[in-house]
Amino acid sequence: MQGLSEDLKEIAAAYLSREGRMIIEKGLQEAGGNRILFDDVKTAAFIKQLEKEARGIDSNARIDEMIDLMKSEIAGRLAVNRWCTSAIAQRLSSTPRLLGPVRRHFSRREAS
Repeated sequence: MQGLSEDLKEIAAAYLSREGRMIIEKGLQEAGGNRILFDDVKTAAFIKQLEKEARGIDSNARIDEMIDLMKSEIAGRLAVNRWCTSAIAQRLSSTPRLLGPVRRHFSRREAS
């Protein structure tokens, strides 16, 4: 998730310069770190606070566009993360079936 937070900082910096990067850092730190991005409710609260602070920095910036881009980035990363986690879990769940014949083979050899 470190990569995602860096991407969010870069997006904020592109729209709000250095101050944008700082509000992402501060917001994530106050909310509990990068892990909040796994929780939909905490992420929504983070985005809402971010939007409020961004409008305070520059009301003329394209804040809605920035927020949409950030939401898209978060959703995309989480989808990939969930897919990878699911694939790994599926692979691990099939491992005992694959190892069963190997274990039986070695247990017979040791018994002999």
